[in-house]
Amino acid sequence: MLLIHLLPFLISFSHVAVLECFSTAANYWASYAFSTRTQKRQTKNHVFSESQPNEIEIEHSGDVLEIQNQIQSITKNLWEGEVIPTLSSKESHESDKGLYFTEGEKDIPEGMAFSERAMYFQQEAEKGCPKAQHSLGLLYWNGFGNVKVDEKKSAKFHAAAALQNHLDAIAVLGGCIRTGTGVKKDVALGLKTIEFCALQNNPSGVNKKGRLLEDNGNDYDAFRLYKENYELGRANALLLFNLGWCYMYGQGVHKNTEEGIKMWEKAAALAPDEGAEEASWFLYEHYKRDLPVESEKWITVAADLGYEEAIQERLEIGNW
Repeated sequence: MLLIHLLPFLISFSHVAVLECFSTAANYWASYAFSTRTQKRQTKNHVFSESQPNEIEIEHSGDVLEIQNQIQSITKNLWEGEVIPTLSSKESHESDKGLYFTEGEKDIPEGMAFSERAMYFQQEAEKGCPKAQHSLGLLYWNGFGNVKVDEKKSAKFHAAAALQNHLDAIAVLGGCIRTGTGVKKDVALGLKTIEFCALQNNPSGVNKKGRLLEDNGNDYDAFRLYKENYELGRANALLLFNLGWCYMYGQGVHKNTEEGIKMWEKAAALAPDEGAEEASWFLYEHYKRDLPVESEKWITVAADLGYEEAIQERLEIGNW
């Protein structure tokens, strides 16, 4: 049943891969056919560890180890001889049956202003916290939180987190590798890495795969990916924003404004996680004509998170 359930996703993904990897198709599909078969088995064995409830255990396989080896090499190159900050040794991420993976962004201390989060993430990232490294890498990518966009630093910190088996960071690093953003381009490896994370129902992996499907005109399967992960309770703020967008604009599903607003409000509630700023901004856009008080709440959140359009809008309306 699992194979039947995943088949439409794999077919859609294969179509995307063919478009992007045509020049290397023969070699890529030979390795990809093996990797997807392996990953289907991994998904079946994807369980939450009772001894480490905040971690995900994934069964050992040649494919997992191959991705890990590639990440190790890429991380070493990105850090260029510097000491790579990590919390613990590799052995702490292994069990007799598999590897432990973490996911999610770093929480900020209660009472901390959103504008101060970059410095906090930097401090924690340098101590080796993979969640902070992932969060900092996102800020270097999107430029929020008064951080100057730096693609190489984004890839660098995501690689450090990926080295510590952080699934979101692995997925984002896969996106960097696919497009050559801050790191050497390798389309096949990038796609394979994204697919691995998506098959673990990791939200960032699903977001990356969903975007590939959307770019290929397959809104229906993208929506289904987002919705199924949401129903599994595996949704981050960006996935909630993406799902809300599908409902709001009828992409892959019948338009449902009420459901879209609900998803965006859930995403905004996860601030300062990535996706909360866009959700807050579009909630403001939705409410500003008819419900100015409600709209003010959302533009404040978006501006505090560093969303440029919200900051400019506040300046223009004189409420900054």
